Amino acid sequence: MALFFCLVLGASLILVSVWIRAADSRRLEHQVVRAMEAQTQTILARYDQSYREYGLFAFRTDSVNTAVFDRMTNNLAGQGLAVLSQQPVTEANVLVGAVTRYMKGLLPATYFNQVRLRLDQVDQSVGQLELGSQIQTLVSETQKNCLKSSAQELFGAVDNGLEEELAVEAQKAYQAYREEVDPDGDAYAELFDELDFLQPDSLSGFAENLDVLLDMETGAVYRKLCLIEYAIGTFRSGVDSWRSDSGTLTLKDLGGKPFLNMKDSRKLELEKIITGFQSEQAAQTAVKAFITACRTLVHLGSILSDQQQMETIRAAAAACSAAIALISGGTVVLEPETLTYVIAAAKAMGCGLDDMNKLGQGRAVRFWPDDVAVNPKLYYQDYLRVLMLMLPEDRLAERMGTRLEQIIGYQAYTEIKMSFDFSGRVVEWQGGYQ
Repeated sequence: MALFFCLVLGASLILVSVWIRAADSRRLEHQVVRAMEAQTQTILARYDQSYREYGLFAFRTDSVNTAVFDRMTNNLAGQGLAVLSQQPVTEANVLVGAVTRYMKGLLPATYFNQVRLRLDQVDQSVGQLELGSQIQTLVSETQKNCLKSSAQELFGAVDNGLEEELAVEAQKAYQAYREEVDPDGDAYAELFDELDFLQPDSLSGFAENLDVLLDMETGAVYRKLCLIEYAIGTFRSGVDSWRSDSGTLTLKDLGGKPFLNMKDSRKLELEKIITGFQSEQAAQTAVKAFITACRTLVHLGSILSDQQQMETIRAAAAACSAAIALISGGTVVLEPETLTYVIAAAKAMGCGLDDMNKLGQGRAVRFWPDDVAVNPKLYYQDYLRVLMLMLPEDRLAERMGTRLEQIIGYQAYTEIKMSFDFSGRVVEWQGGYQ
């Protein structure tokens, strides 16, 4: 009996010791994971301020350390913590995601600000209002009158019920948006209910509800528009201000800094991104050639569709053909119809060059030369938008990333991977900016 008891006791002690060692190993593994998580959050919290000025979250490699991990693990015996920085923020696919997150909620406000700036060139009373106050007083009678008067200047006479129609359409759009993002109405009801700015839990709940309202899927088109507006609002182009009869408007970046105050080395960087040329002159020439060609085609279409103008050109072509035949003694004969289109093309090219000069000076040019019902004014930046819209997304993002790295002077990363080997077991942890 005593021998049997000793055997059972010995086996029990062995089994208990195995359980204790397994539990201790599991405890150490959890301790290592918690330490890795805390170390990752510490590194990500020390984001680089230079990239943050451009709306991007990224960390530098020199900010990576293991101080928090060592303190939480009490220098646990092992092969040390291996830290690997991954996903450079200027890499094309990473930059697309980072810019989309930054511009997702900012894009509508950016377009609204573009409308405000254009109306400012017509009615100075609109330009004197700040963006925030415009949103707050959009439905007020004063703002309706400003919008109405500006619309009359831009598009001609409008119906007296324009403000009521705008209000109805805005209400429909808001209702459709609300039904899509919050069909039950809970998020709107909870957003400001029982909000206490002195309670961290209340502020955390407010932030979560706000995230629900701002959360939305971004398709390929929306993502491309985010990239384009980010480039327009970040990189300096050859035109730093808009000019009109009412004055000069200095253009600013997304952070509110005037482009004129940037270094001279940053001039024409948007044209370099669009064309891929490193030479300022080559990039500017390529962009000017594209804009001139666009304006030439528009003027040519206007000339060919204007019967009165074409009759005048045909008369001049007939006279020119007769003069050439007379001077050459009949040896050189040019068809008047051929000369008609040559003269029309030459006239259109001259108008296109004139429009390019105006756009390069920061002045607006109406899209269609003739008077039509809807004929918006376009600026130099609008044609740059068209050029960027024609570029593939990955190529545009790659050039933007390269330019950002040149401006800031160093690389930064958005993801970090850690691994720790102890007692023959490897524990890994990975984290980054979402």
